[in-house]
Amino acid sequence: MLLLDAIDIIPHLFEKVLYSIQTQKLTLPDFIVPDTRELIKISLECCDLMIREVIALFKKNEHIRDLLTQIDSNESHCDHIERRTITKLFDAAIDPFQKLQLKELIGLIGEISDQPDRVSKRINIINIKRRV
Repeated sequence: MLLLDAIDIIPHLFEKVLYSIQTQKLTLPDFIVPDTRELIKISLECCDLMIREVIALFKKNEHIRDLLTQIDSNESHCDHIERRTITKLFDAAIDPFQKLQLKELIGLIGEISDQPDRVSKRINIINIKRRV
């Protein structure tokens, strides 16, 4: 059940991102669009890898560790993109309030890759306990 609860957080993160954009009427400045696209792309890859890892867990596949490594690597890459994007935001000559709004949005998008990483680690623990 804990695994299902952890997985269920992911759609809520996407929902939070969309609600933030909708309710605050946010638009991304052109200079952070490429980084934001890359952040979203890699976060979605993390989610796809996590799904493959869940399937591997239930099929008792031996590739769980490889998927964990890929997810962890992608999540670290997302952290780097997130920091780089936030740095660009605060170096830019835009409204300080807009900087804070966009920083929060980038942080929410960054959470999307963090959660599959948490799920992946939990799957690894379940897999290890299964062997013992």
